[in-house]
Amino acid sequence: MAWGCISSFGRGCLTILPKNETVNSEKYIKVLQQKLKIFMNVHGCTYFMQDSAPCHVSKKTRNWLRSQKVRTIDWPGNSPDLNPIENIWRCMKHKVAFRYPSNLADLQHAIRQVWAFEITDELCRKCTESMPRRLQAVIANKGGITKY
Repeated sequence: MAWGCISSFGRGCLTILPKNETVNSEKYIKVLQQKLKIFMNVHGCTYFMQDSAPCHVSKKTRNWLRSQKVRTIDWPGNSPDLNPIENIWRCMKHKVAFRYPSNLADLQHAIRQVWAFEITDELCRKCTESMPRRLQAVIANKGGITKY
C-alpha cells in the first residue's frame, strides 16, 4: 500500500508500506504523524480529505485528527472517482505499469520515480481545480454516469 497526498500546489510525500502489511488505525496514524502536518503547513492546506477506509474513519483516527486540529472533509463512501487523488493514483498506475516492473523492488522504485518526477504540480492543480465542475456534473446528472 502507498500513502501520498496532494494539494493544488503539488504533491506531498509518499510512503510505501511493507508488503502484506495490513494498515490499521495505529499504523495509519503513524504515517499521518510523520507526514501530514508538514505537508499541510508547507502547502498551506486547511482541510484534509480522505476516503472512508476503515483505518481513516476509525474512532482512534478521528480522535487523533481532532487532537491535532486537522479539519477533515466529510466524504461519502463509494465516491472515490470524485476524490482528486484518485485521478493521481490512476495516472500513477498507468505510468508505473508502462515501466514493466518485474519484482517488488522494481515496482517500489517505479512508484517512487513516477511520484517524484511525473506527478507534476500542474497535474495536481488540474485534478484539484476540477472538483467544482465534477461535483456540478454529479448534481446535474443526479448521480448517474457522466463524463467530466
